[in-house]
Amino acid sequence: LKKIIFIIFFIFISYKTFFYKITIILTILLLFIFFFYRIPDINTETNDNFIHAPCYGIIKNIEKTNGFLQISTFIRLTDPHIQYVPYTGVLSNISYKPGEFNPAYMMKKGKYNEKMIYNIETTKGTILVSQIAGVIARTIVPFVKKNTIIKQNEELGLIKFGSRCDIFIPLSNPLKILVRPGDIIKGSHTKLVQFLN
Repeated sequence: LKKIIFIIFFIFISYKTFFYKITIILTILLLFIFFFYRIPDINTETNDNFIHAPCYGIIKNIEKTNGFLQISTFIRLTDPHIQYVPYTGVLSNISYKPGEFNPAYMMKKGKYNEKMIYNIETTKGTILVSQIAGVIARTIVPFVKKNTIIKQNEELGLIKFGSRCDIFIPLSNPLKILVRPGDIIKGSHTKLVQFLN
């Protein structure tokens, strides 16, 4: 909010002092910030049989690793940058991991980036959501608190100016993957996985 007020103030000053080029540039910047911070409609329907997508973006990778199904989504600059709770449970831990700021779409280098990891204890086991910073995105803001019940499709947090969001789903339950690399996903409106039991 302070940044927006600051930009509006300078738009006003530049307009009054006839610096119209600066006025135009600052106005475009202000419109971009409003576009970037937009909050899409949330899917209010919850279903225990499905894991919903934790973000908007394009799926970059799906693999099984260490007993989990990992689905990695690259959040493009044009996507909403808010993240969502994929499945109802208790948020047992939030951990911040300092790291690098490599391009988030690079799977190998991106794993060394700064991140915030959420441990959600559910009836299907522990689901992990990892917000990963990138080259431009260097601020991760959680909206939830540790040791609270968080519900499917609620707002989880925000990565400022794009990056990546990974979800780790325990393979202890039989499941069906509903997406594949290259798919465009739309946050709480997209089902990633269906539980078969």
